[in-house]
Amino acid sequence: MGFEMTKKERVKDAMAHHETDFIPYQMDCLSAAEKKLRGHFGERDLGEVIGNHIAMFEPSFYSIFKTEDVGPGKFKDAFGATWELKPGEDIGTVIDYPLKEATLKGYDFPDANKIMELGEIPAFIDGNRDRFVVGAIGFSLYERAWILRGIEPVLMDFVENPAFIEELFERITEFNLVITKRLCQYPIDAFHFGDDWGQQHGLIMSPDLWRTMFKKRLRKLYDAVHDAGLPVSIHSCGDISEIIPDLIEIGVNMITPLQAEAFDFEKLKKEYGRDLTFWGGVSTQRTLPYGTPDDVRKEIRERIRVLGKGGGYILAPSHELQGDIPLENMLAFIDEAQHQGK
Repeated sequence: MGFEMTKKERVKDAMAHHETDFIPYQMDCLSAAEKKLRGHFGERDLGEVIGNHIAMFEPSFYSIFKTEDVGPGKFKDAFGATWELKPGEDIGTVIDYPLKEATLKGYDFPDANKIMELGEIPAFIDGNRDRFVVGAIGFSLYERAWILRGIEPVLMDFVENPAFIEELFERITEFNLVITKRLCQYPIDAFHFGDDWGQQHGLIMSPDLWRTMFKKRLRKLYDAVHDAGLPVSIHSCGDISEIIPDLIEIGVNMITPLQAEAFDFEKLKKEYGRDLTFWGGVSTQRTLPYGTPDDVRKEIRERIRVLGKGGGYILAPSHELQGDIPLENMLAFIDEAQHQGK
């Protein structure tokens, strides 16, 4: 048997825009989808069964960290937001926001240096030596702002209270810098920021507002990653095509999840394929939940044909799989990803 790349090497080569022995791939599941797979595969390591190429580590406190139970299925996170987590949910819903008014007066951010619990990272890295290991923080700017303030109030504050948003974004960014720099000290392969700026067609906010409020702060975070010698990966659902040139300018190397309904992939690859690695693209809105296994296979082959040419592609669904995905379609994804038409 000839030489075969490790999963880590395959992702690194793809990100360097080299064609690999086959396209690296990833299929992540939320608990309801995972339950279906476990019913089929038993207690085997699903990451190994699928053949996933990427292992992502995110400090648990940063997304949802229970600091205080406040009722059945309800708790406060480290930032003071109250969440409701119903049975079967993986993330939950924010039901009370700590910033009732457009001011930070009287509000204290958690101390990033004190609440960082990173002792498990070395074991995580050691257990994923073959995979491309990514450090991550979710809810990294806009999402953290609305978790603190509420979605509608934040959107109104952009217009009515811009000085408050500037201050809030600065504080979130400084907090994130502590997390980012500490995680980048570990032997990881990339760093990933999660935030949602897009909707089905276009941005949630105007491109000019994004450039005014977001761009300089994101540059600080991305610069910290590049200073550590690592590439930057970002998550944003929806259509963010209007700001892709800006993202390239400030140092983004990889974009996920590539919502299939929001992009023209031929155009995306042609215009930005030399600068970006694309991660995702197989529809979790239409094909995976409502298509046939053959539809899933055809879509995977089309994504590989368009986005995989010349490297720069990680095959994946356009989001973590939820419970509406039929088992047979998940199995079709796994089989096609592993064999890629062979």
